Amino acid sequence: WRDRPKWARVTLRRHYPQWQGVYNVGFRAVINDPKKAAEVLKVPAPLPKKPLKFGTTEENEVDLSQYKSKNPNEMIINGGFDFPYREKGGVNAGDMIAWKTNKNNFEVWNTGENGAPKLNSRGKETGRQIEIADGGNAPFDVWQVFRIPESFPRASGVLTFEAWPRKRQECTVNVYVNARLVASKKLEGADGVWTKNTLEVPNLSAGQTVKVLFRENGEESLGWHLDDVSFILSKKK
Repeated sequence: WRDRPKWARVTLRRHYPQWQGVYNVGFRAVINDPKKAAEVLKVPAPLPKKPLKFGTTEENEVDLSQYKSKNPNEMIINGGFDFPYREKGGVNAGDMIAWKTNKNNFEVWNTGENGAPKLNSRGKETGRQIEIADGGNAPFDVWQVFRIPESFPRASGVLTFEAWPRKRQECTVNVYVNARLVASKKLEGADGVWTKNTLEVPNLSAGQTVKVLFRENGEESLGWHLDDVSFILSKKK
């Protein structure tokens, strides 16, 4: 479907390494009599819609269940920004698993890169993280959306995340439920170390859409680093 006809002949052979993702293989069907083909060939039934196997409503055409936590109460997917894997550099906005941004890419850092603190607030290596900054082109938003499962008719949530200020810009985290702001907090972090932040989100119920959004409003290219985002649900009686 992608190659020109001269490179899509039946006699053409092309080698692919085992590690390479292959997408341009297949065959072409040549129809010389469209009228006859229309009489013989039946219109196929539409494919069934893929069921929603995870919480986020913005990604309902993609199955992200392989990235979901084994903890059934955890709503955030890819909270450590580990997927897709990159040795260094950024990740295109459309490639970061489960997360969205209003910019073209995510700036991804690895453990200790460019002087970043290697250990988080629990004394463990940070692994990968993102920087919330965009050269002064504020606001810079990073968010994830999920839906409260039916198994939680009444619930509350606890949002936690690790933050480290590379530069003390104006950064906040906002939580929206059904598009209404219900909780907000300024990111807290100590210079030179990672700090754990906690935000409680009460009065949740099954079927509600929750959006967790991190926003940077600074005017410089340096901002905050974010890692280990988690949103744990607990049932209310």
